[in-house]
Amino acid sequence: MSAETNTRKITRGFSSILIGTVTNLAILITFTPFIVRLLGEYGYGRYAFFFSLFQIFTSIFNFGLFDGLRKYMAEDQENNKRLNELASAGTFFGVLSLFAFITCYLIAVFISKTNSFINADDLLIYFLLIISIIGFQFFMIGRGILFGQHMEQKSEYLFPIKELIFSVLTVWWLLIGGGLMALFIAQGISYCLIGAICYVTAWKNIDITFDAMKKGLRGFGKSLLKYSSVMFFLTLLSQLLYQIDILMINMLLSEEATAFFKTIMVLSNYFMVVVVAVQTILFHSASNLWAKDRSKIDDLISNAMKYTIILELMISVLMVVLGESFLKLYFGASYAGAFIPLIIILPGIFLFSLQKLISSIILGKGDVHYFIPQGIVFFMLNIVLNYFLLESMDIVGAALTKTIVYSGNTFFFLLLAGKTGFNPVKNIKFVHISLAILPVFGVSFLLSWFIPGQLLQFIVIPAVGFFVYAILLLNLKIITLDEIERIIENLPSEMHAFVKRIYSRIKPIALILILRK
Repeated sequence: MSAETNTRKITRGFSSILIGTVTNLAILITFTPFIVRLLGEYGYGRYAFFFSLFQIFTSIFNFGLFDGLRKYMAEDQENNKRLNELASAGTFFGVLSLFAFITCYLIAVFISKTNSFINADDLLIYFLLIISIIGFQFFMIGRGILFGQHMEQKSEYLFPIKELIFSVLTVWWLLIGGGLMALFIAQGISYCLIGAICYVTAWKNIDITFDAMKKGLRGFGKSLLKYSSVMFFLTLLSQLLYQIDILMINMLLSEEATAFFKTIMVLSNYFMVVVVAVQTILFHSASNLWAKDRSKIDDLISNAMKYTIILELMISVLMVVLGESFLKLYFGASYAGAFIPLIIILPGIFLFSLQKLISSIILGKGDVHYFIPQGIVFFMLNIVLNYFLLESMDIVGAALTKTIVYSGNTFFFLLLAGKTGFNPVKNIKFVHISLAILPVFGVSFLLSWFIPGQLLQFIVIPAVGFFVYAILLLNLKIITLDEIERIIENLPSEMHAFVKRIYSRIKPIALILILRK
């Protein structure tokens, strides 16, 4: 495969994931305030607790098969026989793990109920989670198969559909008095629907047969299961590291404190929307590049890191300047108490996003044996710090814990990148980026003092901030017009004409603003 063709596939894959992710984010942003207000602080805290459990459970039930399928199928996309056998073997393992873990799950719920570890009021929610888990499992298997064939657009657009169904059903049920149970019924319906659609779509492109399954299990079953099992432990540790704060706050503090911290994590998810899309396609592309085009790895990861740093620094400035007003307006006046923890957690989330990009390249190579000991160490550190800091500092302690743990995690991965054989900071102009963002922060902060009214601030400050930032990025040659044009040329056909038309109108203004030709 030529370097140009590979770059085009990477860009198109990223575009498909980004469109789906951004659309999903837009739906979340629209409906989350309604759900938060309708549930109240106590109800939202309870939902946050159960949703964290769901995230952990899905990591267990999937058993790393999504990552295993997309890795091995991506390495040999032109061999249809191999793809059929891999997909068939992955489906077998997916169904087997689903049945095995659901059995264990039901036994655990029964024992917990018998020993009064689970309230009778919560028992139905635990059973409803099973419906969501089944739908999620089939979605992830189908998604892995589609990723293996560079058909990301067929799966990633299902995320917004799922979120829209969930959000509309939830708000409707809450308005007519459905209560907390409405969220889990809506979640089950939405996950089962997209799970069925995704798997049927994948099945149309792959000939999954009993004979292919037998050959796949004999030929690739051992390697697929071995890699997937490692990814299982890695994904589980990652989810535990991310979700343990919510669980501990719920157990040690209160539902209201859980709701406050959940709002911080919701905003951090908004913060990382582009990173998740980049990480997903980087992992997928790196599997192919490590095998066939190793020389492109450094440029791929360092450019991804550069664009991520540029974007997230701007978002961080807006969070610091407008964060308190945004929390009040978006979630409600009582959530202003989450502002200080939000500011404390921002550096950690920023570094964590960079770590996700680095880890995606290492995962693409398959060097995952370092990850599990490291994950265990930082997971235990997270528990210890939370245990001592939550009681004395409330959710500020949880935010501080997150920043400490994520910072340590990121520096570990920077060292590991060098050991693995690539340089993630090759093309990043740290000094130039710093010189660009500092004036933007100053301008944004001054505008927040002089502009009256929150709504006007939300309109003017981001617009002015991005305008000043763009001028500085171009003049300091952090980003060039040639670089932008290369990205536009590799966009999918459905985006290319629209973006190019907008760019053609903006380019004359950009040329005037560039002082150093």
